[in-house]
Amino acid sequence: MLKIPSGYSDRSTKPQDLKGQANGFVLLEVLVAMSLIATSWISLGNTYQKLVLVMGQLGARRLQIHQELDQHEIAQAEAGKIVSRESLLNESNGVPRRIHPMPHLGRASIKK
Repeated sequence: MLKIPSGYSDRSTKPQDLKGQANGFVLLEVLVAMSLIATSWISLGNTYQKLVLVMGQLGARRLQIHQELDQHEIAQAEAGKIVSRESLLNESNGVPRRIHPMPHLGRASIKK
């Protein structure tokens, strides 16, 4: 039979050391979870800011395109005949200018 030395123990660490390591591991898990949550919130905020910026730029570009279209239509109509501005905007030349009424361009319109 094998003789076990008197100073030998089956456990290489004491229970107090294991408890401290477990608390440290839980703390590490909490820190990792918090950093993942914070990172996801930051990326969500950045995505939202980019979306708002792009929508604002598209609205400004849409307004500019409508203004250029209006100026072009007025110039084309004035080149054909000379009429007052009010009758030019109200009179139909056989081709509808817009199918739908123009929405208020100061606010975003969301269609579902």
